[in-house]
Amino acid sequence: ITINLLRRTIEDGRAVWTPASITKSNSEGSYRFASLADGEYVIYTEPTMENDPADNPYGAGRAGYVSVFYPDARDLAGAARIRLSSGDQAQANLTLTLEPFQFVTATLVLPQAQPSAPDRPGTEFSTVIMDAAGHQLPYHAGYSQEKRTVQALLPDGTYSLLVFSQPAFKSDSSARNSDQDAGQLVGTVDFTVAGHDVQNLRIPLSVPHPNPVQLT
Repeated sequence: ITINLLRRTIEDGRAVWTPASITKSNSEGSYRFASLADGEYVIYTEPTMENDPADNPYGAGRAGYVSVFYPDARDLAGAARIRLSSGDQAQANLTLTLEPFQFVTATLVLPQAQPSAPDRPGTEFSTVIMDAAGHQLPYHAGYSQEKRTVQALLPDGTYSLLVFSQPAFKSDSSARNSDQDAGQLVGTVDFTVAGHDVQNLRIPLSVPHPNPVQLT
């Protein structure tokens, strides 16, 4: 099981959780993070499927271990904060149970002005799965260009699925060029998984509009 460690830091005057370390449990389920700096930490596991056939990674009817934040939460809001200072040691036991993952599929709905945008050579879409509070979760979704659909396997819960074309969030100056921005698309959909597959979701895509901010 892959286990992630986040550390609370201050960036631009705001408290954020940044990756501090990553490890894997051994055959007995034990793990360890050593030589940590003083600070406040959060631990969570990455989701792990019981099996992962390469030919059908989003096959329905599969089971796995969900992502768990210590001690027993499904999102960052419910995670316990572990505070460490010089010489401290802490023990964080995690209980994982095998549970079903449900097949989720969503169709991209293109704006009328750009009906063929995803079909242009080089156009790629990325996905982000978030919890109800907008925190990114370590689950993954795949995009099928042939069917214009997004597919994922998720346990029960409430989610937001964000889809965006790759150029949408470039930070260089070219990303601010209006001619290039014309083809950039982004969309999101909220949904709940509750014991059965979720299909027929639709994600309307649109061109993101800049929001000017003036600082004096």
